[in-house]
Formats: sequence, C-alpha cells, structure tokens
Amino acid sequence: MKHGFSKHLILQILPPVVLLMLTTCKPATQVPTQVPIQTSEPTPTVVEFELPDGTPLGWWDGSTIVYVPGGEFVMGDPKAVEGDNIPAHTVRVGGFWIHQIEVTNRMYAQCVAAGVCQPPTPDPNYPNHYPKAEYADHPVASVTWQQAVDYCTWIDGRLPSEAEWEWAARGSTGEFYPWGKQDPNCSRLNFLGCTLLGTTDRVGSFPLGLSPFNVADMAGNINEWVNDWYGKDYYAASPAENPTGPASGEFRVFRSSSFRSKADSLPVTLRFHQDPKTGQADLGFRCIVNGEAVANPPPPVCTTLSFVPVPRQPPQVPLQASKLPSFSLDAYCNLLADGTKYGTAMLKFDPDTDIYNLEVTSPQGTLDCLPDANHPQTLNCSGSALQPGKSVTVKACASLLQTSGTCINGLTATQEGNHIRLKWNEPPQGCCNKIQVQLQCSGAAQSSVTLPGTQTEIVIDGCPQPFNSQKVCVTCLDQDNKPGEPACYETAVQPTPTAVPILPTCPIFYKYNSLTKMCEYRPGGLVACDPPDVVVPGYGCLPAPQSGNCPDGYYEASYKNLPVCVPASGPKCKDSVCMAPCPKGLIFNETNLCCENPPAMTPVCPAGYAFDPAVDGCVSENPAPPLCTVLEGMVPDCTPEQHDGGGGPTGCIVINPASGAKECKVPCPVGVANLGSCKP
Repeated sequence: MKHGFSKHLILQILPPVVLLMLTTCKPATQVPTQVPIQTSEPTPTVVEFELPDGTPLGWWDGSTIVYVPGGEFVMGDPKAVEGDNIPAHTVRVGGFWIHQIEVTNRMYAQCVAAGVCQPPTPDPNYPNHYPKAEYADHPVASVTWQQAVDYCTWIDGRLPSEAEWEWAARGSTGEFYPWGKQDPNCSRLNFLGCTLLGTTDRVGSFPLGLSPFNVADMAGNINEWVNDWYGKDYYAASPAENPTGPASGEFRVFRSSSFRSKADSLPVTLRFHQDPKTGQADLGFRCIVNGEAVANPPPPVCTTLSFVPVPRQPPQVPLQASKLPSFSLDAYCNLLADGTKYGTAMLKFDPDTDIYNLEVTSPQGTLDCLPDANHPQTLNCSGSALQPGKSVTVKACASLLQTSGTCINGLTATQEGNHIRLKWNEPPQGCCNKIQVQLQCSGAAQSSVTLPGTQTEIVIDGCPQPFNSQKVCVTCLDQDNKPGEPACYETAVQPTPTAVPILPTCPIFYKYNSLTKMCEYRPGGLVACDPPDVVVPGYGCLPAPQSGNCPDGYYEASYKNLPVCVPASGPKCKDSVCMAPCPKGLIFNETNLCCENPPAMTPVCPAGYAFDPAVDGCVSENPAPPLCTVLEGMVPDCTPEQHDGGGGPTGCIVINPASGAKECKVPCPVGVANLGSCKP
C-alpha cells in the first residue's frame, strides 16, 4: 500500500516560556488566546507521535472515528468493459478521519433532539425501526442527502467524496471487497438472505469484514450517501488529485451495498445514484470529521446516563402457553411372561388442557407418553424413568396452542426480545404457491406478510404491550390465493413488566456526581498525575488507556514505552479553556465543563434488560418461568410379598375395568398394571 505512518503531531517545546492568559474560561462562546512570552532564544525540542493507519478516536456524538492516511489507488473496475465505473484510473486522496461505523438511529436522534436534524421519513414498505429502542444501534435509514449533510455539518464534518469513500473501503489492495479476496458470506457482511426479514443489523457486527483501515460495514447492511453529484462518464474526466465529482447534476451518488443487495451488487467499485430529495429503507450515511475539528474538539458531552451503554443480544426463549397444566399421576408395575418387571404411568389432565401440546419429562430418565385412545385427557407413559419400587418425578409443561395445517407442519416459535421467530417444515411439493403469516393481538388483526411458497422461517414483530392474547398463524395459499388450514400458535396475556431500578453507571472517563446527578467528564490525567498516568513534556499529565480505551478526542500512543492517551489537538490548554464552542443545540455547562445534551435521548439498558416505553424503564428480557406442573409419585414393586407359615396366598391390587374399583387378584395377573401386593 502506498502509505505509511503519518507524522501527525509535531510539538515544539519551548522551555523558557511563560503563557499569559488573556481571557476567562468561556469555552462555549469563544476560544481564548494564549500569547507565549520568550525570555531567551530557545532550542526547540521536537516530540513526534506517529499515527498508525486506522487509529480510533472517540468523537462527541458517541461514535468512533478512524484515521485514514492519504494515498494513491486505482479507482473503478479495471476488469469492466462497460458501465459507469470505467475507466479505472489512478487517484490520490489526502488523509482524513471517518466514522468507523454508519450513523446510527441513536446518534441521529441526538441531532433531532437538538433541533438541527429532521426525523427520517419511513419507507411504507418496511418497518419503521428509527423510534424503537431495540434498534438504537442499527444504522439510520430513509434519510435524504440533505439530512445526511445536516448531521455531518452538526458534528463538524461532511459527507465523504466518492474517491475518499472507495479509498477507505479498499485502500490500494485492488480487491473488490473490503476484507480482500474471499467470497462474500454472512460472517463478513449483511446482504440478501443473511437476515430472515431482510433488515439491518447492528453496526460493527462483522469484524471479519473490516477494510484495510479498520472501517466497518463498507459492504452490506446499508447503502451510504456520498457528497458527489452523479455523472455517468465522470471517471473519464476525473482529476487525479482529490476528485469531488461534477459541479452539478440531477442525482447524487451513493455507494456500498445493503441487506437487500444480491451477491453481484457487493463489489465496492460499483456506483449508484438517486434523487437527493428522497430516501430509501436501505440508504444511510457516515461522515468525515474535519481535521480542524479534530485538532480543536468541543467540550465533551455531559451525560446523565441511568442505563449502562452495552449492546443487547436477545435470548431465544420459548413463547409462553396460555394455561398451567393440571393433572394427576398414577404409577403401575407390570410383569412380563418371563417375570421381567417394568413401570408405566397414567397422567390424567383437566378437561381444558391441550394434551397434544405438552412437554412431559422426568429427571430420572426417559418418558414416552401417548394419548389413551379410550380415555380422553389421559396420557399413558413408559420409559426408563419408571422403575418399579422407586420414586419418580414427572414434569408437564404447556407449550403453545398449535393446530396442524395440511401443508404447514412442524411449526415452532421462539420469543426474541420483542420479536417472534417462526420455523416450519418445508411444505410438500406443489402444496404452497405462497405462504401467508398473520398476527392477531387481543383477537384483532395486527399484521400480515406474504412469503414465497418455499420459505420455512421468518421473524416478525410481536404484539405491542399490553395485550390479552397473541396469536400467529401460518397458512398456505394455492395458485388461486385460496388459503388452506392454518397452523397457529397462541399465547396468553403478558403482564406489564415492572421497571427495574438501575443505578447510574457512567461511561469510561466519566465520574458520577450524586449532587448534580450527572456523569462528569473527569479523566484522571486532567486532575492528578498518579500512576498509571504519565507526564509528557509539553502536554503535562496524560491519562493512560482504561480497558484499552482513550477519552473522546484522544488516541492511544506510546511515550517511553508507556501507553498514553494523546489529545489529537496537541497540548491541552490550562484549565481546558481552549476547547471549541459546543455544537449547535447543546449548551455549555460551566460547572462541569461539558456540553449539555438534549434530555429526550433513547436510553440503553444493561445486558439482559430492554427499554420498555410503556413503563419508561428497563425491564427484564427473560420471560416468566414456563407454565409447568411437577408431581412426584412412587412406582410400586409388583413382586408379591412372601409370607412364612401360612396366612393364605398373596396377590396384587388391580383396577376393575368395568367398575373402576380396586380388587385383590390371586395370583397376580400377568401383563396387567397393579397397585402392589395384597392378601384377599
């Protein structure tokens, strides 16, 4: 690659210098001036910090930006003979800082809350995930080109040019994918078929798909606006140095690929264009942060986090059934003709229990239970758990109410956060032309989706809280769109969850102030210089990385073989008075030396919890325990008791099938269940 380490920061240290502060601490309104007064002719000492490719730097909008050095590469597709990405041509671009991930719903919501950005306009053909807390870390979509520009401007940035975007995506490798030569698969990116519903994934979910500069999601997940006007033949006239596209045009360019892209649309050399006044469900953006802003970042954003900022991975748990099963347990001992003993059990359930959708298990071994053809609501069980003369524990758990359709069989459902994952067996050949999935909430139709007749799995949004019942049905449609018998799952009322009190937990380098109830930006190196903080000439005390991370506006470097967090702006001014003004919509807090964020922010909950707007708090993702009933019993030993010295013969207690009464039979009948020994 035609680039290397950048000698990014060169600091001249002037030993005999006195700094005269000409203004007071008002960083929200102006940048104070510092005047060096030299008492003698200094001999400059140069301290150099190298900035490696892909160096991460936290930015105040909650993102990470990475350093992409300048370099030269072949832009376009050298193998193509037609299209708008020819001819392949050599281009050189300067270095820049770019978002490591696409702008997320959470990040964009900050701009909307500050009154700078407008909410995206949802695509009517796709679910609107923007306002949902569980999608806070997914890329924002359905934004226009101007909305993307507004956000980038707000964070002191801009949209990348086509050339900058392609350089960040592939470097000078000449490969068509960010990760190199390997064929695309769902472990490297999110494209068509990688998510069941065809939706976005969390940003940064594919570390195997990183570009040479550690930029994530440059292929798949969502397309990205760039700054250039579209010109079909622009490559033939493109300048070799920092091209920025035609001066005007009708369409703007977007690059990358998305969750809707087929494999042949994934190469990062491909170009696309669209009316800049419109958005689409798989079109978002990322920004380049201006070098001037990185060199003089604004104060950190004040935080009042009540929720730990960690990503959420919903567990897969079975949906809840509608009723706790109630049953009785009768165990029996049986004798074969050769005298071998074995145990059986009879489980009798209440009339309103669906015995065809029960899971019956025992910790003592296997249990195989089948409905009794002559006795309704009865299961006859056998298995290694039923040992004559030993106790047995039987656990019966109610599953979902399922009816089996003619073509849809093996239907199962699992709850994943607020979603339901449905799976079923592949329908027989010619059985389904299409498949219809319908959701009913409290008896009313909620949503419906039609799928290809060969599909066997889908994830849908569940019913919004609160609801009395939740029922989802999968139905085959024939050539005339006539429905067959549906296969359905039904759940009972879900109680409104109770908010869990979460103690305020601050991000790294922030400390919670119980008086102000705020997380205040206080990296240790800015206050004291105790180990592991390091004194660096010209910088004073610099903090060491905490858990491998540096504060916003700092990047990790090494001084005398010690890891330190170096401010991208160079030496910090005394008392933090050299920070740039706060971004538009945020107000500088002089007490805490930070920019106050709008209060209407989407919170993030701890692992295992999800934000529920109905209770305005975090609730457990784990559902109530399964509806199960556990009974214990004794399997009798059917060996007749032996008596010495008379007393009469010994038999076995059996049930008279006609009267249902218990009788003592001598001798013990072979092959008939009994309740133990007896004397007539």
